[in-house]
Amino acid sequence: MDASGKPQLWALEAPGPAQLLQHGWDKYTVKPGEKMKISFHPLRNGSHGGSLVEIILPDGRQFDTGASPGGSGNGGRGGFGTSANPAGK
Repeated sequence: MDASGKPQLWALEAPGPAQLLQHGWDKYTVKPGEKMKISFHPLRNGSHGGSLVEIILPDGRQFDTGASPGGSGNGGRGGFGTSANPAGK
């Protein structure tokens, strides 16, 4: 959400299903419209996008993608926010 509380659309990418399965995800992990906290590596150009690192569901369960928050690819910068649908679908 922006400073006024208006939702924003972000495009995040994640590893493929095989890697997500290795980290405990399944096809029921995220439900359409579910709100969650996310951690991601933002795009270097500042546009609304990045690489998903971890989600925290409302019940407190955490799922990571296998990428560390301080990992390579963005100089160790990370982000944290909320999303109604991280896949943008």
